[in-house]
Amino acid sequence: MENVKCNMQEHMRQLCIGYPTYHTASAGERARADYIEKKFTEYGLKVRREEYKVRGWDFKSFRFMDVTAGREVPNAVCEYFSGSCDFEGELLVLTRADVDNVEKIDVRGKVIFLTDPMGTFDNGDFARKLESLGAVGLVIS
Repeated sequence: MENVKCNMQEHMRQLCIGYPTYHTASAGERARADYIEKKFTEYGLKVRREEYKVRGWDFKSFRFMDVTAGREVPNAVCEYFSGSCDFEGELLVLTRADVDNVEKIDVRGKVIFLTDPMGTFDNGDFARKLESLGAVGLVIS
């Protein structure tokens, strides 16, 4: 049973943090699909890959909530196209001016709210930097 647990942990590590980008149609998303196809094939399973054209995004269910006040925060959108997740922490509002000096700011254990986003790939790089500094999550206005 320990082998099953270790194997699952390794697969999850690969799928969750093994690729630098993973938004729809990215090289990281394709690499993840390649990884899954390779592993399934190694296990003797027949694999059939289907391709779907991406036509847009639907954010009907995306909400950024201020749980203390019990209300939704308007105009918060999912810029980096990460999967939905729940996290809690002290909210720290940063501006674009803070991005270059974020190493000097205590972000450990905090949810970062970036008020003026950069481009999608720059936001992704910033999210990875925040993660390495111990931030809980990044929400982009």
